Amino acid sequence: MDRYGISGEVWWVKYFYGTYWSVSIMSTVGFGDVVSSNIVEAIVLSFIILFGCLILSYNIAQVGSIFNNLVESPNQVKAQLSVLKRLAKETKLDPKLHHSIGEYIVHSAEIKRSFELKERAELIEMLPSQMKE
Repeated sequence: MDRYGISGEVWWVKYFYGTYWSVSIMSTVGFGDVVSSNIVEAIVLSFIILFGCLILSYNIAQVGSIFNNLVESPNQVKAQLSVLKRLAKETKLDPKLHHSIGEYIVHSAEIKRSFELKERAELIEMLPSQMKE
């Protein structure tokens, strides 16, 4: 406490410096050369660190969602075909109709996938050349 000159401060200043220290250590930005020199800087840095953590968490969730969609799409088609197969058995669906519905499910999934790929290609095309690499 003497190092930061807070030994004579009120309890809430000491408490907030402790909170600032723990936030900066847990977010791995602690132990750096830049540290707060007063309570206002500690408060501002704590909010900046926490905001950065929120942004990073959001970005990681979005990347995970993209990968989940890539895996989920084929599984969704398999599930729909499985439901169709059970329905066809239970209702004694005409085999030609069963086949046609199955082809429709597969074809519509392929069309959706091709549109997604086209949209991705257009998005990548809009990026500056430095970001494309």
